[in-house]
This record gives sequence, C-alpha cells and structure tokens, in this order.
Amino acid sequence: MSILESGNINEKFITVDNRISLLTGTTEKEFLQIGAKLQSFLSESRKITETASHTVNSMSEDILNKGINELNLLLKEFSEYLSTSAKTIKSDEIELLRILTSIHSVADELSGFKRIVKHLRMLGISTKIESSRLGNDDKGFNALADTVDRLSMMISEKAGIIFNKAESLIKVISKTASDLNKLEKVQLIQSDLIIENTSVTLEAFNLKYNECSDKVNDVVLSFSRITKNISEIVTSIQFHDITRQQMEHVSEAVLEMMDRCKSCGDFESEENKAELGFIYDVCELQAAQVKNSNSEFNRAVIDIISNLRSVEEHVGEVLKKTSELILNSNNNDATSLHGFESELNIILGGLAKNEEIADELTASIKSVISIVDDLTKYIQQIEDIGTEIEIIALNARVKAAHTGSNGSALGVLSEAIQKLSIEAKSQTANTSRILIEISQISENLRKSEEQLFENNKNHNLSNTRNKIGGLLSSISSMEVNAANLLESLKNKVDHLKNEINASLNEITVHNVVQNSSHEIIVTFQQILDDIKQVPDILNNKYHNTKDLLKRYTMQSERNVHLNFSDEFDRTDFQNEISADNSDDSEFGDNVELF
Repeated sequence: MSILESGNINEKFITVDNRISLLTGTTEKEFLQIGAKLQSFLSESRKITETASHTVNSMSEDILNKGINELNLLLKEFSEYLSTSAKTIKSDEIELLRILTSIHSVADELSGFKRIVKHLRMLGISTKIESSRLGNDDKGFNALADTVDRLSMMISEKAGIIFNKAESLIKVISKTASDLNKLEKVQLIQSDLIIENTSVTLEAFNLKYNECSDKVNDVVLSFSRITKNISEIVTSIQFHDITRQQMEHVSEAVLEMMDRCKSCGDFESEENKAELGFIYDVCELQAAQVKNSNSEFNRAVIDIISNLRSVEEHVGEVLKKTSELILNSNNNDATSLHGFESELNIILGGLAKNEEIADELTASIKSVISIVDDLTKYIQQIEDIGTEIEIIALNARVKAAHTGSNGSALGVLSEAIQKLSIEAKSQTANTSRILIEISQISENLRKSEEQLFENNKNHNLSNTRNKIGGLLSSISSMEVNAANLLESLKNKVDHLKNEINASLNEITVHNVVQNSSHEIIVTFQQILDDIKQVPDILNNKYHNTKDLLKRYTMQSERNVHLNFSDEFDRTDFQNEISADNSDDSEFGDNVELF
C-alpha cells in the first residue's frame, strides 16, 4: 500500500475550498439580478390588474348598473304606456264602427231628399204653367217657380255632396276600422316585442353585471396569487444566503481539517490513526452537508422558476378574463357590448314603430272628424234652404189669396211647396240628429286622440329615446376604450411575459451549483477513498463531529448531522443544541432556524 501523505489530502481540500469560494461568488450575482427584477414584475403586474379592474368596474357601474336602473324604470313605463295605448286603439275601433253604422243611416236619409227635390221641380214647373195661364199678373209666381227650381237644385247639389262625402266617410271609416284592427294586432305584437326585448336586455345587463363582479374578483384573486408567487420567490432567493452559510460552514470544517493534516505529517504512524479517523468522519459529514445543501438549493431555484411561470400564467389570466368580459365569444372582432347595442336598437325601433302606429291612428281619426264636420255643415245649409223655400211659399200663398179665384191653383201649388219645405226641414232634422250622434262619437274620438297625445306626452318617448341613446353612446364609447384597453393590456402582458421568459432563460445558477457540488462531493469521496487505504483508522462519528453542532445556523444542517451520527438519539441531540445555544454559546441569540 502506498504511503498516504497529509500534503496529498490538503491539495484536495484546497481544491474543495477554492470551488466553494467560486461557487458562493458566482451564485450571488445571479440571485441579485433575479431579486432586482422581482420588484419590476410586481409593479407591472399591479398596473395590469389595476387597469383591468378599473375597466371592469367602469363597465359595471357606468354602463351596466346605469342600464339596469334605466331599463327597470323604462320597463314599468313601457308596460303602462303600451297597455293604455292598446286600450285606446280598441276603444277607437269600437267608436268608428258605431259611426259606420250611423253613416249608413245618413245615406238612407239622403234618398228622401231626392224625392223632395223631384217633387219641388214638378211643382215649380206646374207653377210656371199656371202662372203663364194667368197672364201678366203671374210675375211673382214665375219668380217663385224660378226660386223653387234654383233652391231644389241647391238641395240636390248639397245632398249629392253629402251623399258623396257619406260614401267617402264609409270607405274611410271601413278602412280606418280595418287598419285599427290590424294596428291593434301590430300594437299587441309590438308591445310584446318591446317588453320582451327590454326584459331580455335587462336580464343580459344583470347577467353581465354579475359577470363583471365575478371577473373583478377573479382579477383581484389573480393579483393575490401573483403577490403570493413573488413572495415565495423572495423566500426561495433567501436560500442563496442559506446555501452560502452552509458552504461557509463546510469551508470552516475543511480549513480545520487542513490544519490538522499539516500537524500530522503522514498518517502511517499509529499515533495519527485517531486524527485520520477524525478527518474521515468530518469529511464524510461535509460531503453529506454539501449534498443536502445542493438538494435544497436546487429545489429553491426550481420553486423560483415555477413561481415565475405562475406569475406569467396569472398575468395571462388577467388578460384572458378581461378579454372574455369585453370580447364577444362568438366573434373576437366585436365586443360583447355590441349585443347590448343590438337589443337597445331593437327597443328604439319598436318605439319608432309605435309612434308610426299612433300617427296613423291620429291621421285616420282626423280624417273622420273632418268629414263629419263637413256633413254637418252641408246638412245645415239644406236646412237653411228649406226655411227659405218655406218663407217664399208662404208669401206665394198670401199673394194667391189676393189674386182671388184665379189664383186658387197657384195657392194649392204654394201650399204643396210649403209642405215639401217642411218635409225637407224634417228630413234635415232626422239627418242632423244622426249627425249629432256621429259628432258625439267623433268628439269621443277627439278626446281619445287628445288622451293618446297626453299619454305620449306623459310617457315622453323622446326622453325615452334620449335615455336609450345615452346608453348606446356610453356603450359605443366603452367599445372604443375597451379596444384600446385590450391592446394596451395585451402589450403590457406580452412585455411582462417576455421579461419573465428572459429571466427564466437566464436562470442557470442551479446547474452551476449542481455541477460544483458534484465536483466537491467527488473530491470529498476521493479523500475518503485515500483514507480507506490506511488500515485500522479510529472512527468515532459522535465524538469526532459533536463539536460541529455549535456552528450550525440552520435546522437542516442539524438534521443532516443527526442522520449522519447514528450514536445520537433525539434527546441527546436536543440537549447538545440547548447547550450550544445557551448564553455561554459563542452564537448567543443570533442563531436562526430554518
């Protein structure tokens, strides 16, 4: 067996010590770089989540909450307004049908005027004939005949106008009643559509509002996770100091073994067997400490990488959740707010259609009322003509009486004309009575129209349109802001992800530590193999390593020591720790347990 010299072992210890020094210096730089970037990552993450939360809250309060309140009020107004409007249309339809029945009676009454006109003309001709027979004294009766003829033509003309207008009114009323029947159905459908669309939009607003609340909570949760990840990274970074302290403790032990090697010369002599056993036990323990330190350090770096990837993932979630809230899931080029615009535009369209219905109804009723007014005027004119004929006929009877027996025929004719004038007045009275009934119904229609106008005025459709228009304007503005926000968020998230990925690519320190630790452990193993060449070395793990307990500042070091030294039991080990950490200990209260 070759002679084992202390110089050969010391060279290996020097190699170990140099690698430890190089290792602690190399890792520190990388950890400082990671630590410097963490604050930036946290700050950028906070800005991203604050921007997303602000946008979601803005959408929630400025649009959705406002929309919910407005639509709740509008839904109630719509229900009342449309219900009243439907009742008005139904009532107007019934009134128009009553007018239609009455106007048919007017048409029947007009046939009486035709008979009166015919008789008046015949009497006028008879009067002219009898007047011619009397000679020069007939001038007054010729005038009577001409007047009767002229007035009968006027009655005929007025009756014709009334008849035409009555026929026209029948057509207008029939069409208006039919239109009202259709309008009633359209109104009912339109009312249902408006209320349904308002309800659907209100429900959509409510769902979106709740979704906003959920997304805000999700965004806040994502940021809390980011904060937690970064906090865990900071904790993991502390393992650099822990590893450095552990490696310093190994270095201290190496330097001590080097000193003991120098004082021993070679280890072939019997008196140095105990020293060789000490070096073997301490060297073996340091190899275990380096192995454990490397394992903990590697796990800490892996935790850093994992948490950085989690930060990247959670930042991505903030963008994703914000995008889901703003973008339409069916069409990524359109915001989900676009659906509200469509619904609100449908409601606006419904209101416009409802106004058209009201305008059509108003126009029809005005037409009916106008024609009825004309009928009343013309009937009054016929009545005035009848009165005039009656006066003329009365004068003719007086004149015929003065004429004597020669005027008896003219007196009979005058009396017949007078009777026809009375009949004409009676005819106009019947027609007027019917027209008065029609006028009363028309008055009800007029009041109904005024009520409808007042209903529209009270409901203030213009104000309703303005409210919906305001919502549309807010949504349109939010769409523009949302598009800009998403682009800005995406850029910020992409930038942060790139920064994190760049940092991840730069984290190779665990590989360096692993390689260096492996080399240190291999060197320790070489020393152990060299020592094994010497027979009968004196090993005593408990005795040789117990003094190292006072150097440890981490519980993990003590655990390694406990597992290494089988002669320790837990009670003895705790007693050693208590003794080492007493007031007389050189470490005092500065020992930190990990």
